Amino acid sequence: MDKQLNNKNKEGVVKVWLGDDGIVHVYMAGRIGEKEVREFIEEKTKVLQGIQGKTRTFGDLTELIMSDFSLASKIKGLMVKDLKKLEQEKVEKMALAGKSIILKVIGSFLGKALGIKETKYFTDKEEALKWLKEE
Repeated sequence: MDKQLNNKNKEGVVKVWLGDDGIVHVYMAGRIGEKEVREFIEEKTKVLQGIQGKTRTFGDLTELIMSDFSLASKIKGLMVKDLKKLEQEKVEKMALAGKSIILKVIGSFLGKALGIKETKYFTDKEEALKWLKEE
């Protein structure tokens, strides 16, 4: 995805869509707070509800700025409360791509909390997508 952020303005950006590849794509960038997490939950819920059967999720977090680590547990709580049942029904595999150890820990923790059987963290987006497409 093209750069969504202006260098001077790193507001949170959240996009969720079903790609032509049948994978649910999530793009999160900038400074993410509770408002953006609620927006993400709403968008992902709509996408997942429109899918028949199982799918996979790719999260591009390479431009995400996690400035408030204490927010991570609140984010996890919101996502588990509002998405867990739907994630367990619809998502069989999740790949996250990012550049920070903090995001790797949060992503791994989140995959387990949501009950997704296979979750893996990558530093390279192409490798993440390749892994998702493997049977």
